[in-house]
Amino acid sequence: MTNEKMLMEVFRQNFENMRHGESERRWFMHIYTLTIIGVLAFILQANLVYSFPFWLILFLLSLVGLLLTIRWNANINIDIEQNKHAVSIMPEEIREIVSFGQQKGWTAKISLRTNFVALYIVFSTLFLGLLIYTLVST
Repeated sequence: MTNEKMLMEVFRQNFENMRHGESERRWFMHIYTLTIIGVLAFILQANLVYSFPFWLILFLLSLVGLLLTIRWNANINIDIEQNKHAVSIMPEEIREIVSFGQQKGWTAKISLRTNFVALYIVFSTLFLGLLIYTLVST
């Protein structure tokens, strides 16, 4: 196996690993969203006086989402760095095919990975606040 083929295989494996991580994130986000919608619909429909267990479940689920997102982001960052290294030592004609585009403008400052972390922090804080409010008001 030549060096170019080996580098392309490394690049392909890292890319597939990143896709797998994004797929895991997407599936968790679907489950998370449906759980929130279901629990909130149940609380509003049932007119519950004591909703502490539901807020606790949503808070813990948000914390799990935050921790998983941090783990996925770390794995994706490792794969990106490995791919950048693999691309840097590829021949020029192959490098043009697999090079990473640089974002320009204000979108370069916003990362989807950062937005996921912010989303879980906001929802964890919200559900913690509702949890504390439920404890104090009963």
